[in-house]
Amino acid sequence: MSLENSQTTTATAAKRRRRKTKDIRLSILEAAAAEFGSRGYAGATTAAIARRSGVAENQIFRHFNSKVDLFRKSVFDPLNEKFEAFNVTQLRSAISGKESQVTERYIKALSQFIAGQKRELLALVRSNADELGEASGIGKMGALGAFFQIGHAMMTAKRGPGVKMDARIVNRVSFATVLACVLFGDWLFPDELGKREMSSVLSKFITHGLDGLS
Repeated sequence: MSLENSQTTTATAAKRRRRKTKDIRLSILEAAAAEFGSRGYAGATTAAIARRSGVAENQIFRHFNSKVDLFRKSVFDPLNEKFEAFNVTQLRSAISGKESQVTERYIKALSQFIAGQKRELLALVRSNADELGEASGIGKMGALGAFFQIGHAMMTAKRGPGVKMDARIVNRVSFATVLACVLFGDWLFPDELGKREMSSVLSKFITHGLDGLS
């Protein structure tokens, strides 16, 4: 084999190794998100994640410092980034339209967002904040805090200062209502009819609830 061919072969092999390393990391992240989503932090094991991703368990720790680090990178960080994007989208949506229209769009968009991130949100719900530490607890999710601040500011601007209840609390209760209905929809709405109507009912329920604030 000539020197030139040898160099080409070496370069090609190096590229393959880099692609393989990236693929392995992505496979581990996907497997970890699935395991944490179904079993929570405590119930998920790195051995199970390794089996699901098709790698040896020790390979996990070549890519991630610890189980907490893996949880953060597979669940916490991606969810935080998606929340940030959702916040930007909702700010644009809330600029125009009647309040009832804005609320209806918000509930529909929020329901769809939560449904799309159901696995990651369930992973947080099923995980013990004490085990994860402050860095990975849901209370430390900056985008969720920003989400509540945006909702509070929008509600205050539309309702004015003379409201009967604290808009910060109402905003969180509204979010929790949607979150519970979507995350536990299979249990709360076992028939398809209920699931189809859920978003519309939620929108009317929260809108009429907001009517009572002023």
